[in-house]
Amino acid sequence: MKAKKINYIWFAPIITLGIMLILYAINGVFPFGNSTTAVNDGIAQYMPFLSEFAYKIKEGGSLFFSWHAGRGINFWANLAYYLSSPLNFIALLFPVERMDDAFSIITLIKLALMSLTFSIYLRYTYRRNDLSIVIFSVVWSLSAFTIGTTYLLTWADALIFFPLVIM
Repeated sequence: MKAKKINYIWFAPIITLGIMLILYAINGVFPFGNSTTAVNDGIAQYMPFLSEFAYKIKEGGSLFFSWHAGRGINFWANLAYYLSSPLNFIALLFPVERMDDAFSIITLIKLALMSLTFSIYLRYTYRRNDLSIVIFSVVWSLSAFTIGTTYLLTWADALIFFPLVIM
């Protein structure tokens, strides 16, 4: 009987999710508390955009213009920039007043996807299927650079796709 071969690329996102969920629990981040991962641009830009987007989709409103910022803004340009990531549609599952929770969940998913795509890259490039793929992929997704820029959700997509582009 032939032994099943373990596909190690799936361990990296699972371990990344596990580590981040432990950190979320320690720091009281959703779903373990009321804290959020949103800082800086996350609070000033992403959460207001996600709130406005969810409001417009759920309540009906123009996707071209918004009166909820300054004297009004071209919402279409913001829509094109922020919704370049399909994961931002997860925000539609949350009430407008809980966009900080949506932000935290989107961040969590994007970190897991970073480790998944990097493990795919390592497996393809080095023709290996062992624990080293898992270790380096988790290190890639939880490096100081990626954690330090998680408040820039749009740029996290670049870190997800970068290994695939290089591949």
